[in-house]
Amino acid sequence: MSTTEIFEVTDDIVENHEKYAKIISHRFPFEQTLEALELAATPGAADKVTVVFD
Repeated sequence: MSTTEIFEVTDDIVENHEKYAKIISHRFPFEQTLEALELAATPGAADKVTVVFD
C-alpha cells in the first residue's frame, strides 16, 4: 500500500459507500474504542472493525 493510496480511492468510497459498508463486520461507538481495538487485534475474530463518531 502506498502512502497516497487513500487519495486514489476516496472518491470511489464516497460514491459507492453501500458497497464498502458490506465489508464491515463490527461497528463500535467511540466510547468503546478499546474494545474495538482488542477485537481488531484478535486474529480471525473480525473482518473489518470501525469506530463511529456520533
